Amino acid sequence: MARVTDWCVILNPAGLPSVSVGVETSTPWVVGLGNGGFQFRWTMAQIRTLGIMLLMLGLGWGHPAWAGEWRPVTPAGLEQQFIDAESIQVMPGGTVQVRSLYLNQRKLPHQRTTYTTEYRCQTREFRDVEYDGEPGDLAWSSVDDDPLNAQTLDDVCAWAGQPSGAAQSPPKN
Repeated sequence: MARVTDWCVILNPAGLPSVSVGVETSTPWVVGLGNGGFQFRWTMAQIRTLGIMLLMLGLGWGHPAWAGEWRPVTPAGLEQQFIDAESIQVMPGGTVQVRSLYLNQRKLPHQRTTYTTEYRCQTREFRDVEYDGEPGDLAWSSVDDDPLNAQTLDDVCAWAGQPSGAAQSPPKN
């Protein structure tokens, strides 16, 4: 009995697939060798299920980085910074390390960058030790001219219990 809902995927010896519609079969899974390759026969429902599973897997891999929860540390806008709160670590010497995600919607296509950043809370400095999985710059920079990193430093240092060397306004006379 031929059913239009049956498909046959044949992997030939070169490893290239070919697809046939309307194959006569009542067996929905592996059939065996024949016609120069290994044959699989699936119903449309099985193909849809496989497609949905692959799509879900692909969506998971499409994220820039895995995090327990990306928490925003700056307000929503054309640029925004998030941290993975579960990744915050106080390193020897009081340096605080965190994984962060930067979104830049000023450019097309939109930029999504992950970092592992270290902050020196007392001196208000930072360095990106990892940038999208690649080694970063080990030179320390001030957060004074970087509002996103300044806000991230304040948030991360407060969470880690490390006092921030935030500039205080001079006393009024």
